[in-house]
Amino acid sequence: MTILLSLVLRVSLTSRKQGPDRRCALRVVGTSFAPCVHMANVTPRFVRDLMTRRVAILFEEQNLELAEHGMKEFRFRHLPVVDGGKIVGLVSESDLLRASVSTLNADFALLDDNLKRNFFVREVMTSDVVTVRPDTLLSEAASLMQERKIGCLPVTESDGKLVGILTQSDFVGLAKRFLDQRELEARSSRHLPPPPPARGMKSARR
Repeated sequence: MTILLSLVLRVSLTSRKQGPDRRCALRVVGTSFAPCVHMANVTPRFVRDLMTRRVAILFEEQNLELAEHGMKEFRFRHLPVVDGGKIVGLVSESDLLRASVSTLNADFALLDDNLKRNFFVREVMTSDVVTVRPDTLLSEAASLMQERKIGCLPVTESDGKLVGILTQSDFVGLAKRFLDQRELEARSSRHLPPPPPARGMKSARR
């Protein structure tokens, strides 16, 4: 009960202190949601060859409701936070889950909606963001993600400007294309029919 009252009080105070959002629409920067390399034409080597160039972004003063909507709308699990075109933070699906009211609470739906409307990106985002450059080798980026146990790498220029994002899903897609090509070559050499299409598969979230 004490935790519940504290949460309600925090929501009320935050709402009065911050006021309405100045920026209530999710923005998208870049040119394409799809990675920029087709495996049939070139083997990717650098981050720029595989990264997603069109990225949904957030601002620090936007609320968590908008962040959650953006992740569902664009099927991203990570949203960079920018200021003046430069990255200042990152919000992940895990960050939103940690900021949610427990589903064990009987008033979960109402409290969770209030929380997400009145708490803001700057309160949950990770400020110490690991980034890479477009000319970083993919092998180095993969090692960095594995060592740091992170699900994405925002891609920035030397001045900090966000130009793309590289995710685990990008690497999974890359691995799948390589495996599909190897399978095709193996079947062609043995004159085997193509495998039946997979059923019930959904597009991966980034």
